[in-house]
Amino acid sequence: MHKLKLISLLKKLDKKEIAAFHKHLKQNHGGEKIALQVFDYLRGLYPKLDDKEKISAHVAYEKIFNTPYHTDPNAQKKLLNTASELFLWLKQFLIAEKARKDELANQALWLSILKEKGLKKAYHKELNAFYESTQKAKFEKADDAIPHWIAGHFYWDYLSAQPPLKNLKEVQTCAELMNACTEIQRLKLACVQSMIKKFDHTTANGPTQITTGYHLLHAVYDALWRMTDTGSESDFIQLESLLKIHGAMIDPAELYYIVRYVHAYCAAQSRKKGATREIFKRAHLMDRVGLDFGVYGQNGEIASTTFGNIVTIACQASESNWAESFIKNHSNLLPKANREDSLILVQALLANEKRESQKVIQLLENVEFKVLLDQMRSKILLIRNRYEIGDDPDKVLEVCYQLEQLMRRSTSSDATKATLKYVLIVKMLLAQKSTKQLIVKRIEEAKHLYLPDWLLEKTANYKARYAARNPEK
Repeated sequence: MHKLKLISLLKKLDKKEIAAFHKHLKQNHGGEKIALQVFDYLRGLYPKLDDKEKISAHVAYEKIFNTPYHTDPNAQKKLLNTASELFLWLKQFLIAEKARKDELANQALWLSILKEKGLKKAYHKELNAFYESTQKAKFEKADDAIPHWIAGHFYWDYLSAQPPLKNLKEVQTCAELMNACTEIQRLKLACVQSMIKKFDHTTANGPTQITTGYHLLHAVYDALWRMTDTGSESDFIQLESLLKIHGAMIDPAELYYIVRYVHAYCAAQSRKKGATREIFKRAHLMDRVGLDFGVYGQNGEIASTTFGNIVTIACQASESNWAESFIKNHSNLLPKANREDSLILVQALLANEKRESQKVIQLLENVEFKVLLDQMRSKILLIRNRYEIGDDPDKVLEVCYQLEQLMRRSTSSDATKATLKYVLIVKMLLAQKSTKQLIVKRIEEAKHLYLPDWLLEKTANYKARYAARNPEK
């Protein structure tokens, strides 16, 4: 039963919601004794609904009905049907709590609930169904643009949570749909405005009232778009200035999206040829904005991955002193489950920035990190610092192999390509079979590559031990 949609949703509710739904059941489904019995049992387990033994059909049935499970051939069916009914009632209850009645609003509200409760798979499935249904619906009047726009809004919300360069075609299609829907409504309003200007001179020149929030978000996203479009430092400065002055007026979730977008942009730029530390300084300044306005640690914690990103970017921006201060002042916000691992990794990042290779190796060589990204970061650091001290090539190659194995578990992305290319160049340096010119060429031509400056630095003193049979290999 632990895989049922009902259980997944109940886990996401708080005590007040559980109590309110219990009251709703008694008031609206008081005659459904089996459903009430099943829910009372689940309510008794809350919030420990991860206990697979107590939540199993066998144990649950015997506890609820005080009857041996094997004596009732319909026991499992009875439980599953009841759970299905309870899920539907719970869904309708949550929708009703949002005080919406029409079909379009119900769909939009249900998507909002799934997103809010963090049920990503269900959210994605429902979103795709809603988006596809609106695409097939008739588009005969201007108001038909509204459901299309709402579906586009949710689909864009889903796409915006992915890396910006991952779904280019879908992003383009969604943008065109939303722009078209907005344009229809704009033109419809423009017709009315034109009529007023021509024939109603009493109101044609009246003052317009648009909220400050509108102007602020418009200015922020205009600067963000211009920064992306031109890469101009002045546009980034304008964006940073707007956020520093007016960040408190922007919802933290919206501000988090902006900060995350700049991170993604800077990460993509950093993997391009000729990237400088200025790129990382932009991302670092966005982190400081995020910390100033409560973007990070909203729930009393900063995820270990996010914490590591903040320190990594600060080091790459030559802000190691700031990074040390950040670790000291915010380490208490790391989740307790992997706080020790996280602190080891960020200390290694600082040591790496200071070129303290022996310290990096001592910190990392015997640690098995739980988080995949932390594992990858530690291997990248170990490869670099073992190479720096002239360690046994076999030891360096062993870490290279471990990193390659980890990358096979990761999704294909620019970051994956950059990591694998980094490993390839290190292995070429260790093998000493390729010419210096070839290795430099591979580094300079790589579209995505981690630590290109460090690799070029190591190649400067490189000498091939063996004569290459084919200089291009």
